[in-house]
Amino acid sequence: MTREDMLQPDIQASMQEYHLGIEKAFGDDSFVDSESAFDQFINEDIPDPTDMSAFDKDVEEVDSMVNDKGEDIYDGYVNAELHLPQQDGSIQKGCVIKRVKGNDGKPLGTSHTNPLIDTSEYLIEKSDGQCHS
Repeated sequence: MTREDMLQPDIQASMQEYHLGIEKAFGDDSFVDSESAFDQFINEDIPDPTDMSAFDKDVEEVDSMVNDKGEDIYDGYVNAELHLPQQDGSIQKGCVIKRVKGNDGKPLGTSHTNPLIDTSEYLIEKSDGQCHS
């Protein structure tokens, strides 16, 4: 829009109508006009870093979670989504359900932080509902 266009009375009237519509829709209280008010508006749900009471709660580390049998209860592969290649060249989606256990109740394979060395077996549910280990 050129400056000459903006000086035309009919365009000025439609611009004024537009601004009044915005003001009516949002109201004046939705906006802040100072930096401190802006910080309060944006950060209202963030705890004050000078008030350490919000950080006093003890948080259990994931690595320290162990069940009563001494086994880890956290497994980073569970709920992972996979793309499984099929024999016909297509890809089927799947999701890791749980770790497979043997007849003795112990998990099959050995877990390791290096996935190339990890021999753990997992139950996978494919997108068609079939489960495979």
